[in-house]
Amino acid sequence: GEPATGRCDSAGWRARVAEFLGEEPPLPEAGKRGRSAGVPLSWLRARFGTCPVGADDAMVTYHARAWVMHMFGTVLFPDDTRDAASWMYLPCLIDWDAAGQFSWGSAVLAFLYRQLCEACRRTKPRSSLGGCVYLLQLWMWSRLPVGRPKVRAPQPWTPEGVPEQLPTAAYVWENVGAPYAETERAYVEFSNELDALTPSCVKWWPYCGDDVAAVENGLGLNPLCRRDAALWTMRCPLICFYAVEYHLPIRVMRQFGRQQPFPPDTVSTSIELHKFDRSKQKKVTDFAHHHRAYLDEWRRFEDNCECIHAMHRDSSFRRYLGRPHGTV
Repeated sequence: GEPATGRCDSAGWRARVAEFLGEEPPLPEAGKRGRSAGVPLSWLRARFGTCPVGADDAMVTYHARAWVMHMFGTVLFPDDTRDAASWMYLPCLIDWDAAGQFSWGSAVLAFLYRQLCEACRRTKPRSSLGGCVYLLQLWMWSRLPVGRPKVRAPQPWTPEGVPEQLPTAAYVWENVGAPYAETERAYVEFSNELDALTPSCVKWWPYCGDDVAAVENGLGLNPLCRRDAALWTMRCPLICFYAVEYHLPIRVMRQFGRQQPFPPDTVSTSIELHKFDRSKQKKVTDFAHHHRAYLDEWRRFEDNCECIHAMHRDSSFRRYLGRPHGTV
């Protein structure tokens, strides 16, 4: 799909939201931080939580748009504004038919990568982790045997008979028990377990482990999970408006069943690009123009796929682990 980007000008954002939802969001209350940064989630729930019976097409559209905006603000693109959904994505959502043509999956990854970096660096006194942390949690549970909850039998799945409506691999974690660790000691226990991990403890290959088998054997796995497998090894910039983060599968080729070259190719991820921030560079409002070089690179699909055909072998991996420090 197309990269999720466009203009992002704070001037007149309330009017644009009013055009999108049919009414303007409330003004921020005195002393409330973050309200001016976006549309209050509490207002979205209160105003658009239930579509009235007999609503006309326009009213149904406004409620559907509000649901998408709420999902963006709480699941896919939550940030440190807390009770607010960003209006930044409106250029990609105004046209209902075109909204599905954007690469939202890569945008979610780009935003999550940037939020992880900012949270680790603690660039602000009140820095916190944003992005799709649900996706991060599912990845951790699937790959690392640390803090993993006990999986119970999956709930019945409906509807049946439509392959594209079957569950994804994440559904195996729909019905789980709490992790075994005591809350007061979880950090210490998890840190100790992470330090003790060996390569054999970590699950690498996607959609081939016990968790996926549980879904496949019990319910059937949604074919969309593997449909775009050719894109998994694509080396390209992931774009989400102001945030551009590189997807570099060359660093983790074993994850895709391929032999890991060492050392991997050196790819500059640009310190200046990584420092680019929407709040710091307020004069930049047209991100599509500002990041045009990365958009061009995104669209050069044929040049971006990694061509590593050698399959992973344990013997090669042991040689890789046996190399002296500093050569990997």
